Amino acid sequence: MSHKYFLACFFIAVVFHHVTFAQNKANQLKPAEKADLLVQVLQKKHCEPRKIDNLFSEQLFDLFLKNLDEQKSIFTATDEVSLSKYKSLLDDQIKAKDLVILSKISQIYRNRLLKIDSIIQQFTQKPIDFYAKTNYQPERTVFPKDEKEWQECWQNEFRFQILKNVFNSLSTEKNANFNDKTILAQKEVNARKRVRESNLRQIKSLLGQSNEDLENTVATTFLESIANLYDKHTEYFGFDDALDFLKSGSTKNEIFGFRIGENKNGEIEILTLVPGSPAWKSGLLNKGDVIVSLQWEGKEVIDVTGVDEDEVKELLASEHETPLHITVRKASQETVTVKLVRAAIVQDERGARGFILQNKEKFGYINLPAFYSDFEDAEGSGCANDVAKEIVKFNQEGIKGLILDLRFNGGGSLKEALDLAGIFIDQGVFGAYKGNSPKSYIAKDPNRGSIYDGPMIVLVNQASASASEILAGILQDYKRAVIVGAKTYGKGVAQTFFPLDSLSRMPRDFVKYTISRVFRPSGRALQTRGVMPDVVLPSMFDGMQVGEIYDGYFLSADTLTRVLNYSPLPDLPIQKLAQNSQERQRNNSVFQHIEMAAKKIKDLESQKNKQISLEWNAFQQEFKKEKEEIASMTKATELSKANFTVSLTALEQQRTQLDSYWKELNEQIFETLKKDAYIEEAIQILLDLK
Repeated sequence: MSHKYFLACFFIAVVFHHVTFAQNKANQLKPAEKADLLVQVLQKKHCEPRKIDNLFSEQLFDLFLKNLDEQKSIFTATDEVSLSKYKSLLDDQIKAKDLVILSKISQIYRNRLLKIDSIIQQFTQKPIDFYAKTNYQPERTVFPKDEKEWQECWQNEFRFQILKNVFNSLSTEKNANFNDKTILAQKEVNARKRVRESNLRQIKSLLGQSNEDLENTVATTFLESIANLYDKHTEYFGFDDALDFLKSGSTKNEIFGFRIGENKNGEIEILTLVPGSPAWKSGLLNKGDVIVSLQWEGKEVIDVTGVDEDEVKELLASEHETPLHITVRKASQETVTVKLVRAAIVQDERGARGFILQNKEKFGYINLPAFYSDFEDAEGSGCANDVAKEIVKFNQEGIKGLILDLRFNGGGSLKEALDLAGIFIDQGVFGAYKGNSPKSYIAKDPNRGSIYDGPMIVLVNQASASASEILAGILQDYKRAVIVGAKTYGKGVAQTFFPLDSLSRMPRDFVKYTISRVFRPSGRALQTRGVMPDVVLPSMFDGMQVGEIYDGYFLSADTLTRVLNYSPLPDLPIQKLAQNSQERQRNNSVFQHIEMAAKKIKDLESQKNKQISLEWNAFQQEFKKEKEEIASMTKATELSKANFTVSLTALEQQRTQLDSYWKELNEQIFETLKKDAYIEEAIQILLDLK
């Protein structure tokens, strides 16, 4: 097996460059044929093949229903019982290429959507009673038991949405009167209209233009469920999704540089950032950020709460020259507003950017939101190359230490992670990987020599995953850097991309599957375990269930039996650095506030399944309290006082004189960096390393 096996990146789209997508519809595979091929491919290539038996079938049935109806609101318990006769037969139906369940469930799904359409149309014909004493269950664990309960659930769902719209509208106004019945009546009319239109759009989108559209949606969900059953990172991609992915990475159009989608709560979130785009360069947006509102400069704010994905895309496409102010809610519940201007991505602007931080000494800082790679570049240009360029600039500035920020970095190209590690380590073994055979394979530094050998901090948190963890683990095992922050996500597996029908000249179906588990130079597993920082800092995520072991099927850690021969550098004074940091944290109001916020978040998480009163007085009090708690939790940024300055390298300073938007964007980044207590602490740790 070649060394390239390990260097397979987490999401390889190269295969598409050799594919002509124009294909006669008659030649497309049927869903049952796709399912059979998908299982065959995964049984042969996945690092942990499944036993295809009744257990597989039962788990697939449950996951299929969950993926179709995660909120347990579309189907009833009666529907579930009627479909359960197929629960232990799916493995046989896949082998026989005869998925009887798909037509049956499509029919039930369609009928349910049509009934929901009727309920919303009828329910929104007249004003709601603000003071009706009824409750809303935000997260159901079982399907409604019968038709009556099902209808009541949907009526309460729409009532909740209307009340939340009214509350959000009043919350944006200064000195708003939440109890003025005239104002409430006016707000209710607009809210009811918005809820009606938004839900009808969503139902129409799910139903499609024909029965065939809905059947295709159900079939795609079934294929996605098969893939997810192997592990949460294994995914099926149909033609349209594959094409959308390629478009999202295009550098030929003027773009903001982020791709959106709906999360399980129906909110619009950022799925990916395009390297080098305005969104990427802002340094303020991350994958998973929920879009709260949009505002074209000089125009009114558009609240996108409850607005569907297609409408948000239309809003984003409605203006081309006007700057956009986008407000997002971070995973920490903090809201951030960023000004973006569309721009074409120029090749030499695609990479990571560095900043100079100064406090007694001059330090370099690089934020890397993802590990990207340019597959079209013959030289394989990617983030490692871009970081190297920034470090060359830093060396010219005479920096005394480096901070590499991998917080919220969800991963990307494994090859780039290894190349990046090679920038800081002369040579050696970087780890091992193990696929679906007992044999394991060694990964080594792809390049001899290093570009930077000075003091180094790597910032991580619970959202640092996969390639981020691999890099952090390598640097920690080699004692090359001090890892600072919180325990990482725990994704220690690698994926690659493969067409379902590998014999076809024009494949339309693809699978991204987990090809191997990845191990650190020390032989320790990253999967489910992550990287424990040398210096632990409190995080708002401490109160949340964030990590590989939550939400979905995941692979266990496994063990590496062979011993890897690597030569770590001399010990770093980790104990002293950690003690000094803990002392500073005890006297730091920002970190104290973050610890309190994490406890509040934990309390909120424990109450997320409780019923919510839909009586207006109780409702507004509940959400006012929640809003105050969120505001209190995000207060940490206001408490932070910078003890360092931020500037550009000399080369970048020249550009600000020619580009006003670039100057404004950098000033915004400067202010954000100076409010970051984690960066402040990283600087203090670098000073302790002297």
